[in-house]
Formats: sequence, structure tokens, C-alpha cells
Amino acid sequence: MLLPDSLANNVRWPTIRLSLQAASLAHYAVEAAEPVATVQSREIYVQALKLHRRFIRENMGSAMFPSSIALTAVVSNVILAFFEAVRCSHVDAYGFHVSAAAEILEIIGPEQCRSGLLNQLFFTLRSQMAFVSFIRHTPFKLATEEWAQVLFSDQTAKPMSERVMDSIIVLLQILSTCDTAESFDVQDVRISVFHIHSQLEELWTAYSGSGTSFDQALISVAAPDSPINQNPVTILTTVYFNCASLILSHLSAAYMDDHLADITSIASCASILSGIEYLEKKSIGCAYMRMMLPLVLIGLQSPEVGQRRFAREKLQTWRAQRWMSGLCTVSLHHLDNYVKLARDDSMED
Repeated sequence: MLLPDSLANNVRWPTIRLSLQAASLAHYAVEAAEPVATVQSREIYVQALKLHRRFIRENMGSAMFPSSIALTAVVSNVILAFFEAVRCSHVDAYGFHVSAAAEILEIIGPEQCRSGLLNQLFFTLRSQMAFVSFIRHTPFKLATEEWAQVLFSDQTAKPMSERVMDSIIVLLQILSTCDTAESFDVQDVRISVFHIHSQLEELWTAYSGSGTSFDQALISVAAPDSPINQNPVTILTTVYFNCASLILSHLSAAYMDDHLADITSIASCASILSGIEYLEKKSIGCAYMRMMLPLVLIGLQSPEVGQRRFAREKLQTWRAQRWMSGLCTVSLHHLDNYVKLARDDSMED
């Protein structure tokens, strides 16, 4: 993401510059295992945070504010979120920054996010907003039909990974409603699940160019007979397909009496884990951030204890190796909370 000089070098409000310094130094501290840089990055982060809060208070108190102000606020929040992804200061801080940035984008509106830097920011935030909303059980932002119509600024159609992400976001919203709402219409859930499954079937057929159905496609992406050529983009896309399938299976088992759902779920999780192994071996840096949601989904929804354990161990390994250790900490925290709540519920029963 290229930042305009007017943003990065704003003299009056150097919030972006300070945020960049904090995040860059934190990243360096992790890579070099440099404790002095770690301390310095935290000090700069605190300065950036204070200045950012003051900036918001003094410039965004009214309903109307210049687009340059909104852009500065969004960029600052995104960079502060990256700091938290690298080195967690508090388990809620990453989600706070992502949600704040998404909230400002919602004020700006989808029409303004169809090109330029705002378009890049939207696609940077969208999948992470889904992750944050899912683990925190908070309302989904950037998730309406209007936002789903936003394309990459230089393309006439979304990449397949983003089209599948559209379905994942809708499924996560359904899942969140089922988990948290006091009441909901089961028939609506069944209709939605059937509709989304049909959509994904069509997408998979178009993507794979093969005669295999979406359900039959839940094979390891490393399998010799996989219809998909293996490269980071196709692996990521296939992982997303399997994330969607995992959520569908979870909902089908709960609300559609699908007795084969567990088999499908295990196959989906195996494919996701295989894809993660591929991306890890190829040292695809962005994969560590993008794979947080898939790993948390496996940790929560796989019917197989071994897969749930493997997902947790993968997060623990990444944290120990300092790969997006902040996000790993956040993910593990919420997995632990889920286990604790489930244990408390079983004791009450």
C-alpha cells in the first residue's frame, strides 16, 4: 500500500508517521530479536496512540469532516492494528483498531471506496473485520450487499478469493446470530445455507474447471489429482473454499440434521491445514495474517480432537517463532475463552 506524501508527512498531525515508526520498529524488533527496539517501539506506539486519540477528538467530533481527515484516521488505525498484530499490547487492541477503521469507512461509504487508497484499505480491512467480528461476537462491519459490490479499482470482477470471502462473511453472520441471538428462525437458516451452498457450488465449478462438485472437491490441495494448479493465490482461494464448507457443515449438522456433516468438516479442515502448510513452507508472509480465521475456525469447529489440537499448536508455534505473534495471542485467547465457556456450560447442565 503506497501512502501519499501528504498523509505520511503531515506536519500538524504526524499520526501516520508515528504509527509507521512504531509498527516498523516492532517488526524489526521481532525479526532481529532486539529487546531495545521492542521497548522503543512500544514507547512510540503509546505516543502515536495518544496523538491519534487527540486527532480523532479534535477533527471528527462532528457529523461532517473532510475526506483527508477520514483517510488519515483510517490509515492510522490500520497501521496501529498492524503493530498489534506483530506485538500484542492487549488482546482487545487489535480488534479495536480494525473496528475503528471499518467504522470510519462505513461513514465514508462504499461509493468512495471503489478506487485509489480507500479501495486498498477496504480490501485490507474486510477479511480482518470478519475475523474480529467472529471472535468477539460483535456486529459485522463492511458486510452489507453494497459493500460486497465493491470491486478492485483496476478490475471489472473480483478475484475468486474475494468472491468466496463474500460467502464466508455471510456465513459468519449467520453463525454469529445462531450463537448469540435469543431467538431466530431455523427455517431462515436452512434456506440461507442451501442458497449459499448453491452459490459456492457454482463458484467452485467455474474456478476448478473440472467436473468435481464442491462437496467432492474437499481434497488436500497437495493431492496429485487436485484440479487446481498449486501457487500461493490458488492455495489461498482453496483454503477459503474449505473455510466456507466448514461453516456450512457446522450449520448443516446443527440445523439440517446432516449426518454426513462431520465427515465433510474433517475433510475441509484437512484441506485447510494442508494449504497452511504449503503457504508456510513457501514463506508467504501475508499468509500468517490471512490464516488466523481458518485456524480459529478449525480450533472451534473441527469434530476431530487432533485437528483442533493441531490448529492450536500451529498458533502457539507461530507465536513462539514471532510470526504475527500478536494475532496468535489474540486467537489463542479467544479459543481459550470458548473452551472455558463450553466447560462452564457443561458443568451447569
